[in-house]
Parts: sequence; C-alpha cells; structure tokens
Amino acid sequence: MNNLLDKFEDSIDNLNKTEYFSQKSIELKQILLSDEVTQKILISLDKFERNQKFCDSNLTLTSLAKELNTNNKYLSKIINLHKQKSFTQYIHDLRINYFIDHLKEEKSKYRSYNIKGIADDLGFKTSRSFSTAFHKKMNRYPSDYIKEIKIKKESSFDQI
Repeated sequence: MNNLLDKFEDSIDNLNKTEYFSQKSIELKQILLSDEVTQKILISLDKFERNQKFCDSNLTLTSLAKELNTNNKYLSKIINLHKQKSFTQYIHDLRINYFIDHLKEEKSKYRSYNIKGIADDLGFKTSRSFSTAFHKKMNRYPSDYIKEIKIKKESSFDQI
C-alpha cells in the first residue's frame, strides 16, 4: 500500500511540474512588447539589413541583440512575428537573397568563386550549411543555380 501511495504522490508532483513548465512556456510565448519597442527594433533591423551586416560569420542572436540595444527574447520574438521565421532562417534568407542579387550582376565576383568561397564570403560556417540553406529556399543547389545564370547570360549574349 505504501508503494502505491508513493507512486501516486510522484504522479501528482510530475503533474505539478508539467503544469508549472507549461505555464512558463505560455508566458514566454506571450511576451508583450510595446509598439515603441517593436518599432525601434524593426527600424534597427532594417538598418542592419541595409548595411549588410548579416554576412558576419560571427553573428549570433546575442551579438545582434547587443548591437541593437535589446535582448535576445525581444529580438527573437520580433523576428518570429514580423519576419515570420526563426532567427537562423532570417539570417540565411538575407544571405541567400544577397548572393542571388549579386550573382545576377554582369561582373559578379561570385561567378568565379567556388562554393566554399561563396559560403565564407556570405558568413556561413561551412559550404554544406550554405548549400543546405540555399536548397531549402530555392529548391536547387547553388552550383546548379550558378550554372543556370551563366547559361542564361551566355544565351542572351548570343542573341545580340
């Protein structure tokens, strides 16, 4: 009987812990930010994007939050809500969009770089993480995309 009572008490303790952690999780999801704080962070993110600081390979949520004079939770929450993606996905998308925009330029340095060189220049830690992020966004690998751009440029040159 004692053993059964111990199991029952353990079950009640576990339920209480689960309820406590569930409540904390809900509280984190419901971080409320004033419009002023939200606008300040969004303006700072816009400036961050324009200055192309996303190509820094040492960039982290913490380092960006520090640079924007905010904290990790606020920054993460704003990126999740306003950019509708995680911090990592947000940075990857910025880097890939930057690469695509510059690859289309007539004398793009990226046309002569290998994948490792491109990944390094864009701030990715490895060429594999770049290729994976690129494939996830574009549904093709960067090497294939570069070939497609080269073929399009050559065919448009041949038509002149």
